[in-house]
Amino acid sequence: MSSYIYLYTHFFTKSHIYIKGRLLKGRTTILKPQDGYLFSLYATFIRSFSREIRNHPIVIECLNQSFNITSDPEGYFELLIPNNWFQELTHNTSVSISIEIKKKKYSLDFTLTPYAHKMPMGIISDIDDTVMASFIKSFLKIRMLIQVIFINPFRRKPIAKAVQFYRHKLEQIPEGGPIIYVSNSPWNMYDYLKVFLDYNDFPQGEIQLRDFGWHLLKRKNKALEEQNKYLEIEKLLNIFKQTKFILIGDAAEKDFYIYTLLLENFPDRISQIIILKAGNKKNDQKIAALIKKKYPVPITLADSYEQLLPQKDILLS
Repeated sequence: MSSYIYLYTHFFTKSHIYIKGRLLKGRTTILKPQDGYLFSLYATFIRSFSREIRNHPIVIECLNQSFNITSDPEGYFELLIPNNWFQELTHNTSVSISIEIKKKKYSLDFTLTPYAHKMPMGIISDIDDTVMASFIKSFLKIRMLIQVIFINPFRRKPIAKAVQFYRHKLEQIPEGGPIIYVSNSPWNMYDYLKVFLDYNDFPQGEIQLRDFGWHLLKRKNKALEEQNKYLEIEKLLNIFKQTKFILIGDAAEKDFYIYTLLLENFPDRISQIIILKAGNKKNDQKIAALIKKKYPVPITLADSYEQLLPQKDILLS
């Protein structure tokens, strides 16, 4: 059985260096467009029952600096440090992660994605039912589970006009800015979601998911400030200190409430909130009523992305 260093996020800004990954034992699967239901079921099984390498020493080397960290009880590791080497970092600065298991060394070499230019504006977006049709509110989440278990990411359907809208929104940012896709899906789904976003030509960006393990069963009904999506966006606001963000989500679950709480706590960092209706009429009506309150930034509850696109972009798409 092989051991793997699985890399998720690796970038730097003027203020921070951020690397996120996981140590896993076992095989991985390569997803292909022609994969049928049975292979998708097999891939889901492999993805769900990966064996983590717990509490294991890790060495990360960059610019002749060594950082010694340890994977957590679920195999995850994270390096989030102040960027004291900003002037030395370039788009091709090499980084190496290494571990040793049974006297055998495993290493992974890569470069950090640079977010070094001035970025006045960026986008933070939900994934499920915001860019990808996921049917989160289906009865007992049955339709959602069928999609995840039996349908490969090449066959998953994006929300209508979502790609065009996100590209249009980024084009409106004069100097360009980051786009980060944030979801409550576990990191086990990273390769699946990355394939979906790339295959459907969504703008290239970072993906932030959730550490998934038995610890999630210990506490339920957390306050919004303690929920994964809030904490991940709060972290991103601290990493991208000079960037204001447009927050995009849907009305299926709690996006509106998490985003408006972030607006309350970080009023100077949120420039706009966009919520897409997701077939939950009760929640749609409640959000529509709340939006009538005076907020310091525009908040839009939209029927579709087509409603938000300029007419010329709809005709060209």
